[in-house]
Amino acid sequence: GFYESLGGKGIHEIVVDTPEHKMDTSDENDEHFVRLFKVLGKRLELMMKNENVEYVQIFKNNGPFAGASITHSHWQIMSIPVMAHEQEMALKAYSEYKEKNGRCLMCDIIEHERKEKSRMVFENNEFSVFTPYAARQSYELWIVPKRHISTISELTEEEMISLAGVLKDMIGRVNNIMHNISFNICIQETPKSAPEGLFHWYIRILPRLGSWAGFEFATRCFINPVVPEFAAEFYRKQGEK
Repeated sequence: GFYESLGGKGIHEIVVDTPEHKMDTSDENDEHFVRLFKVLGKRLELMMKNENVEYVQIFKNNGPFAGASITHSHWQIMSIPVMAHEQEMALKAYSEYKEKNGRCLMCDIIEHERKEKSRMVFENNEFSVFTPYAARQSYELWIVPKRHISTISELTEEEMISLAGVLKDMIGRVNNIMHNISFNICIQETPKSAPEGLFHWYIRILPRLGSWAGFEFATRCFINPVVPEFAAEFYRKQGEK
């Protein structure tokens, strides 16, 4: 008819990552996060084999203003039969940049941020952490592997150990923005139909300070009152304490 629709086929799983009801994500040790990454990677691989699945989103809602309706710590893995608009636009940008420059867009962003320094928060041998240019959310953070990988399941044991320390550290810094701050952790994965090796896997941490209002909903233009350079300076100071 006039409108198009598609059956909501897919898989939705909850990963309860601790038996302790009051355990906060930042209280967990590095070994805990390594085990978590392995579980998430295995579930992702299995879901991607399903013929009804095009994209798998791994995320964590932490706090009531981030959409967490259950206080007990948990992650969610949700798969859908279509490529989401966010991933479709990202792949378009990756593809156009690769065609024009012959290189990965995210790899070049990492190098640019390392040289620019004003938005760089932290880096080690495996990962770079920075506040993205023109961020949608105040204090938004990206954790990006320096090695070009396309999915969480491609992380090596050494990279998982490194990422565990980085993620725990960054969550601690986010918690210092304000008491009981809510935030989302989004693991940006590769859609099934994406050209092999095009996408560069990464993690976004999105603190929830305020919410979208009429202008954002009407225009899809986002008002961010905290410039990324200021946010990066704040995060760097937290690391010095």
